[in-house]
Amino acid sequence: MSRLLLLPCVVLLAGCAGFEPKPLALAQTASKLESRTLADAGLRSDLAGLTLVAFFYHPSLEVARAQWGVATAGIKTAAGRPNPTVSVTPGYNFNAASGISSWFPGFTFDVPIETAGKRGKRIRHAEHLAESVRQTLTTVAWQVRGNLRTALIDLTTSERRRDLLRQQLEVQQRLAELLDQRRRAGGASAVGVSAARVALTKLQADEADADSQVAEARNRLAEALGLPVVALDGVQFRFPLESVSNLAALPNRAEARRLALQQRSDIRAALANYEASQSALTAAYACPTPHQRRPWQRQASI
Repeated sequence: MSRLLLLPCVVLLAGCAGFEPKPLALAQTASKLESRTLADAGLRSDLAGLTLVAFFYHPSLEVARAQWGVATAGIKTAAGRPNPTVSVTPGYNFNAASGISSWFPGFTFDVPIETAGKRGKRIRHAEHLAESVRQTLTTVAWQVRGNLRTALIDLTTSERRRDLLRQQLEVQQRLAELLDQRRRAGGASAVGVSAARVALTKLQADEADADSQVAEARNRLAEALGLPVVALDGVQFRFPLESVSNLAALPNRAEARRLALQQRSDIRAALANYEASQSALTAAYACPTPHQRRPWQRQASI
């Protein structure tokens, strides 16, 4: 009797899956973030090289890749077949012989059988969801690259503005000194010297503002790369502001519209979501065909 009671317990325990908790280590995560750097000599500081860095480090892509992994695993889960179940219910024998307990264990062993192709529909639903997440990953990658490109342009323009202001400031400072020397020699008025000094003060304020804009642009670039700001220290970035695009090679408006409607990853993700909804509804309303019901009807009539 004890062996019979042990059998369902063994079957139930065999179907259990263990879970290993993975607590977040905040100090370790912060240390890994601060250790990221661009000091590798093989890294390029242009858009192409920095795009690879952003693809590797940016947290939004890490999240999107993890979601794609979950969606891909969902296909394997959808392909699995339902596990059999064992239930134990006590029974009572009213005609038990003397000296034998009237109570006995009752076992029910259920083997679920899916009909109407529900398993295939469930797999297609999971595949459409995985495709939607994959297209979303592509969208996130383009967004990361776009934000990186914008940050590089902002940093390049702010640095050029700062450099030009510094050159202009040197010239204006030299001009103010010369006017002051001429005033002392009686060749210039105090009004002219004052005007030069006012222009010099304004340029100094503009230079300070340009330095602030450069610092902010470097912060945005670090954010676009998924790196701490200190990782950008000592690195000179390059982005060609001159237009090098071949306008003749670009598609016309109609072709560009067609490509956008057919090839944009966010639109393809939305289409995959629509197909996933379609397959989910198909699986929900699926009914066995007469050919599939007939064997069970014959079995029921026996």
